[in-house]
Amino acid sequence: MLDPKNFGPCFVSVSHNRNIYIEDYCYGPFANGEEAVAWMDEQFAKGFHGNFHVTPFRTPNRERTYDDWWLSDEHKDTEFFRLEYPEYTGTDF
Repeated sequence: MLDPKNFGPCFVSVSHNRNIYIEDYCYGPFANGEEAVAWMDEQFAKGFHGNFHVTPFRTPNRERTYDDWWLSDEHKDTEFFRLEYPEYTGTDF
């Protein structure tokens, strides 16, 4: 599992635990995963009860093939991940 603290630029999606909410809300951008995690911790400290999902931004600065647009990430290898998320500092990919 990827540690969001190792992400570069990212955003956070918020899901509520209540069934009456069908829409996620997005917050950010955050400069890195540590900043996003600190923000999430602050929300929990204020009494938030819900779910957070941290999503790193893909880099716009690389050449892509047709397959890069359509294949899901599970079909891509470690080299693809390194190209797509160059600011990721972890080793768990």
